[in-house]
Order: sequence, then C-alpha cells, then structure tokens
Amino acid sequence: MSKSYQHYTESWREKNPDWQYIRWSEQTMFPMYNQEMFMWTLDDPVRTNTLRSTLARFEILHRYGGLWFDPQMECLNPFDLDLSVKGFIVPESASVIGAQANADFLWETVVRLKQDKHALNNDSLAAWHLYHAVLSHDEVVKMPVCKFFPHDTKGNVRCDLSQALTTYHW
Repeated sequence: MSKSYQHYTESWREKNPDWQYIRWSEQTMFPMYNQEMFMWTLDDPVRTNTLRSTLARFEILHRYGGLWFDPQMECLNPFDLDLSVKGFIVPESASVIGAQANADFLWETVVRLKQDKHALNNDSLAAWHLYHAVLSHDEVVKMPVCKFFPHDTKGNVRCDLSQALTTYHW
C-alpha cells in the first residue's frame, strides 16, 4: 500500500476501534474463481494492482462478508450502519461495499466480471457489473452517495460533511 494512503487506513481504525481489520495481499489470498484473470499482469503496475483489487474485493466479501473500502477512502465519522443487512452499495461505485458472507449479488458480480473480457481494460466496469447485479436484489441497500463521497472529483464539497461517513481522495 502506498504510504500516502496509510493515514486514511488509520482513520478507519481510529473511528471504529472494535472492528477486525484484514489487509489482503497475494500471500494471504485463497484460490479464486477468477484466479486466471487475477494472475494476469497488465502493461502498467498500477493497472495490474487495480485489476487484482477489483477482482479480489468481490470474492473476499462473498466468502467472508464484511466491509470493503478502497485505500483512498478516509473514514470521517464512526460507522453507525446496520451491517446485519444482506448487503449495501453506493450506486455507481465499487469503492465501498458491505455484505454478509455468501451474498448472491456479489457472486453474480464475480461471474459477470469473468465473462466480460473488457473488464481488464476498464476499471469502471466493476461498478457497472455490481450495480446491474444488484438490480435484481431488493435486499441490498443503496446508500446515499453523499454518505461516502461528499466531495466531487475536484475536491469541492457537495454535501454536509457532518453527515458523511467517508470521503474519497481522488
């Protein structure tokens, strides 16, 4: 993980000290359904890591449940969400996802990614596949964007920060 992101990761521990945190790596990963894609190396190391992170998040959450957040996400306030729901997403994003183990919408996303060879070259396809898998799952809560992304891509505040749980450092 980039040293510039360590502060953001620490913000999660500070705001939610009772949670269990797991930092996944190639050494701690289990064999995945999308293992062949996971092992591909793209022309750019950053794109390779992004692809692997994208593939891993859905399989990890499907297997174990929990909360996934990208390392660029800073926790602003303690989480007071009901994490006992089957799952939650933020529409148009795969940067923060919460789910119980064996959530069907996650497995559908895993399968959709394996079937879509374009997913290797387009990071936004993961969010697209996640969103479309969720369309048939009313039990998945769609969280307000402002709870997790109160700033736009230029850093302008677009929501009440006191109500935000996280922010994304573009």
